[in-house]
Amino acid sequence: MKISSTMGQVFAFLALAMLVAVMLVMAWPRLLSSLQFLPVQQVHSQLYKADAAQNVDLPSLQARTQRALNYYDAYSYHSVGSLLAYVRASDSNVSLYSKQQLLNDSMVEAKIALAGAPLQPDLWLRLAQAGVQNFLPATQLLNFFRMAIWSGRVEPTHLIGRLHIGFALQNQLDADGLNLLRDQVLLAWNLKRADFQRALRMGQLNYSRVVALMSSTHPDVVREMEEVLGPVTL
Repeated sequence: MKISSTMGQVFAFLALAMLVAVMLVMAWPRLLSSLQFLPVQQVHSQLYKADAAQNVDLPSLQARTQRALNYYDAYSYHSVGSLLAYVRASDSNVSLYSKQQLLNDSMVEAKIALAGAPLQPDLWLRLAQAGVQNFLPATQLLNFFRMAIWSGRVEPTHLIGRLHIGFALQNQLDADGLNLLRDQVLLAWNLKRADFQRALRMGQLNYSRVVALMSSTHPDVVREMEEVLGPVTL
């Protein structure tokens, strides 16, 4: 009986050891991937700054991200890869050809990330922004614009960016699209007023087009704008 009991303990120990070994083998690629990606995570917040292309080693971060993906294919890594390529494309020292290639790379990475997690408004907006710069057909851009709103309508950090895209596509918008654009104007006025006013004053958004869009449906908001920014001649 003692021998049988001992053999049972040995088999149980071996089974446990094999289970642990299998779990380690399965977890090892993720661990290696995380270690490669750690430096990218540490500077992730800096990538949203205007001077990121000059102050961050973007090619090195892209290489690390690719090595992390080689170990473990995570949609979050593709999301960051899209951002890295897009930021590199904004560098004034990059040639026009390289800029187009980087914008294409950014869109490819964004689409892979969205296939795994479609509710990412920042990626839909980036697709629209990169697509505008690469002169994609309006039908594709309109889809990106709508998805950028539907996936995160009230996301305040994306409001001004969505307005840039919306007004760039205004002539192609149908009635529902124009209502979406009006909704984004209202949200920007209420949630990001300082940024919205700055964009209007600097000419990044066309004040007369904003007033023309809103005058028939939201005259009260137009009056508020004119009190701050002055009247506009349509």
